[in-house]
Amino acid sequence: MQTLSYVNFAQEHAHECDSLVVMCMDFRFHAKIAEIIGHSGYRQFDLVALPGGSRSITDEGSREAVLSAIEIGVTVHKVRRVIIVDHVDCRAYGGSEAFKDAEEEERRHTDALLEASRIVREKVPGLEVVPVYADWSRVKTVD
Repeated sequence: MQTLSYVNFAQEHAHECDSLVVMCMDFRFHAKIAEIIGHSGYRQFDLVALPGGSRSITDEGSREAVLSAIEIGVTVHKVRRVIIVDHVDCRAYGGSEAFKDAEEEERRHTDALLEASRIVREKVPGLEVVPVYADWSRVKTVD
């Protein structure tokens, strides 16, 4: 068996991060989302990646797992902010072809992100929740 190793710079630092990101498992968006979140000032964050981002919160089948991860982040890592990320062409929502156009697709994700945000705020009052939508050329917060 081959051993993989690395230097863990976080090992000797505080066991805290202020943010937790809930995003889709889709590999096409991981690097860009992490880069943008880092450039926004959130260098250290916990990560929950399941199909659909917001869908993993609005769907009763996966909701408890995500909320449990958020509660662990809050308790153990002192998370104060949850960033929920959806993206264009998400297969958990049927992909882009499930919508008549890009505007309808973004509206659907915006609605889902706002519902997921409501659920998280209800479960963990006082937590800042930032809903985010990514398409092929930009990442933006929604409200």
